Amino acid sequence: MKKNLFVVGVLTLVGLIGINAVDYTSGPPVSNTGAPGENTCRSCHAGFSLNPDLEASAQIVVRQNGQAVESYVPGQSYEVEVTVSRTGTTKFGFQMTALGSGNAMAGNWTAAAGTSTGNGTGSLSARRYIHHNSGGVSGTNVKTWNFTWNAPATGLGNVVFYLAYNCANNNNSSSGDRIYTSSLTLPEAVVTPEISINANPNTQYCPGNDIAVSFTVTGGSFHDGNVYTLLLSDAEGGFSSPLALATLSGTGSETINASLPEFLEPGNGYKLKITATQPTTESEPSAQTFSIGACVWPGDANNDGIVDVFDYFFVAGGYGLVGPERPQTSTLWQAAYPSEDWPANANFQGETINARYLDANGDGNVNLLDVATTVVNRGRER
Repeated sequence: MKKNLFVVGVLTLVGLIGINAVDYTSGPPVSNTGAPGENTCRSCHAGFSLNPDLEASAQIVVRQNGQAVESYVPGQSYEVEVTVSRTGTTKFGFQMTALGSGNAMAGNWTAAAGTSTGNGTGSLSARRYIHHNSGGVSGTNVKTWNFTWNAPATGLGNVVFYLAYNCANNNNSSSGDRIYTSSLTLPEAVVTPEISINANPNTQYCPGNDIAVSFTVTGGSFHDGNVYTLLLSDAEGGFSSPLALATLSGTGSETINASLPEFLEPGNGYKLKITATQPTTESEPSAQTFSIGACVWPGDANNDGIVDVFDYFFVAGGYGLVGPERPQTSTLWQAAYPSEDWPANANFQGETINARYLDANGDGNVNLLDVATTVVNRGRER
């Protein structure tokens, strides 16, 4: 009986020693940085309260190409240096994570000598961690770790680096160690992409025509929630009171489709501009100018809004006239087609009309083809 009690006592003592002999030299369990929703290394290392004194210090420095930075650019990588110190300490450990807006995981890590990475579990499975390993714990009064932080591809606003570190007593157990926390907030850099309006093959329009404007975004991308607005100048190209034609949500190069209002005044100096909201910026005015003016509806030779018998008389009166060919040679009634002024006019019963309206098919000649178009479109109204 005494022998059995002795064995039980020995086993109990060994168990208690085992409990206190937990050693995380090779790396700590994840989710112990002190970030929102997490514990700290004190969940395993007992003996002192969190941040028990002022004798320890930590410094987190973020660099790019060797130069310290004060903000980050989404999608780029940075060197991170973590230095902790406490006089008399010869064994150290740490764990870090980085969280952005809404405590979302901000990017990921690339380990270097003396460090390893880990993935969160359960409700924190999206989080990524960097921490010491067995090759990165020894130091005399001070310890430095270097590794890489890969910023998220899309900006998350301010990113907070949460750090928990251990100034251990080197007794190869989890007892008697001092745990501290620190953090660094790194704001997202304000990088303003540039918008360039691409050349448009069509530079002549009628009021009411559709217009498609493509543009290119360089120097990064706009943030989620960005809205582009297509602006139209006055007839002289001025933007003191621009007209908003259309909006479009997007973050990169796009094409905005719009319709030109019916009330636009004729002019040859119209220009376009595009604005953005996230961040706020605008393009330079389009290099091209646009003409908005007199337009032909095929068959409506007297430009009164309806194709009827009177249009035949105008075509007959101007038969044989020649003028500029239209950019869009079509007889379809579906849209108006911009046309330059012709040097000649047609007359019927005292009414004078520029001969461009007689050229129903837009080929630059008033002939039988225009008579045929008038026949085909007779009865059409706009």
